[in-house]
Amino acid sequence: MTNIILICLIFIGFALIIFSVFKKEEAFKLNLDEAKGAELLLNKAIDDADNAIEELNKLCSDAFDEFEEKYQEMLFLYQMIEEKKKEEFSSEENLNFIVSNKEKNKSNYSNPKLKDIRKLQKQGLSIPEIAKKLNMGQGEVKLISELGKGR
Repeated sequence: MTNIILICLIFIGFALIIFSVFKKEEAFKLNLDEAKGAELLLNKAIDDADNAIEELNKLCSDAFDEFEEKYQEMLFLYQMIEEKKKEEFSSEENLNFIVSNKEKNKSNYSNPKLKDIRKLQKQGLSIPEIAKKLNMGQGEVKLISELGKGR
């Protein structure tokens, strides 16, 4: 009977070994399935991250394009303002030049007959009398007299 018990125990031991080997293979298969599932989840997360990066790149590109467009508009407006300033400065400069030249012409006007005309005007002579005395036309006397008023 001990032999039978011993044989039964050996047989049970072999059965347990075989059973544990099958369980180990089954557990290994489960671990592989879990690893494959984890790999799929990881690949999906990577794909989602790649899509998010692409969207961010597109958004940044669009924002940069819009910024560049606004920058070009600003440069255009700045150039227009500078041109207007130059035009205004140029027209003011021209106006000042014209006014100063008129003033210079008035103040620098010198006609040798102006002294004679003034002298006769101070004596109370009229323009026709002055014109006759200096042997000049009345318009010429008036013109010289008017141009000489600025002095």
